Amino acid sequence: MPPPTVKVHFWPHSRRMHVASYRLRCHLVMEGLRAQGVDAALYEAGDRPSVLVLSKLYDPASLAQALELKRQFGTRLYLDLCDNHFYFKEASAEASRRTAELDVAVRAVDHVIASTAYLADVIQQRPQMSVPVSVIEDLVEFPRPRQLLDPLRHPRRYLQYLSLKSWLEKTTPDVRRRLVWFGNHGGGFADSGMYDLRTIRPTLDELYRQVPISLTVISNSREKYEALVHDWTVPTYYLEWNETFISPALRLHGVSVIPITRNPFTLAKSPNRVETSLIHGLGVVADRIPSYDKYRDDIYLDDWQEGLQALVGGTGDRGRLRSAEFAQANRDVIRAWQGLLCDAPEGFDESAVAADAPS
Repeated sequence: MPPPTVKVHFWPHSRRMHVASYRLRCHLVMEGLRAQGVDAALYEAGDRPSVLVLSKLYDPASLAQALELKRQFGTRLYLDLCDNHFYFKEASAEASRRTAELDVAVRAVDHVIASTAYLADVIQQRPQMSVPVSVIEDLVEFPRPRQLLDPLRHPRRYLQYLSLKSWLEKTTPDVRRRLVWFGNHGGGFADSGMYDLRTIRPTLDELYRQVPISLTVISNSREKYEALVHDWTVPTYYLEWNETFISPALRLHGVSVIPITRNPFTLAKSPNRVETSLIHGLGVVADRIPSYDKYRDDIYLDDWQEGLQALVGGTGDRGRLRSAEFAQANRDVIRAWQGLLCDAPEGFDESAVAADAPS
């Protein structure tokens, strides 16, 4: 166990559970560290942590406050990044400002943590960069256990889920022919998000002429969804993302589609959508980015026509990775965090971290 005086605090750019970077690289990491006896908590003004992790947070005011903690109390500073915010699709004064702020931050902290090797390489190549960079992958997000009172606590979300279930049963009774895309609708950094579905529309149209398929979009912008699919032939349905019913909603489907517009922003992404799909037993067809290569034997990469036909027709493998493998991966991730932040963990309790997938 680490010394009791070691206090590891996380200071995230967002504390909202629907933000994937907060869940996967802050909230769940803290839970895993606490299970190992680490004093891990969210940072609050006035705290004096031994270690402070700036989670995707690098604005000048926050950085100045962190550096003051280092000056006064010797706090070790880590900057955790899971997006390539050095890249912007269009040059602008705002883009230049944010890039400059990030450049200052990565050189000012004691250590930088990246979610992928590609992103780590981008960081290491920044001018005058001499700070060490480590790669710690995302935790695999296991399905949330179903709670008996969920429908009563979240009636609107439950009705949305039931509506999707009813629509799917009428539109595509065969689960294998139900396709799903899930994720953030996109941002202003680069071409990414929901509009990536445009790239596979011709393939979906061709497949729909052969067999009845449907596409569910689970995201956070109905406006963007409606603008995207207003003239589509393939039947589509929109579900607002929510933490409570995302797992049962995903399990209604057979195939997860992950088209990606390749650029320096998307190439740095982690495989969390692939892992979430596999842990829910979905077959996966995706465009290749570096972090997906580890799953090349378990999913279809850059092979949309054959992959979709195989999965929809029932001849392709579905979800070959099992929960035990992901549980071990999560233990390794927590071990990496503990080793980096707490100086080589001793007495690591593997049974306390993601032992098995919930039923």
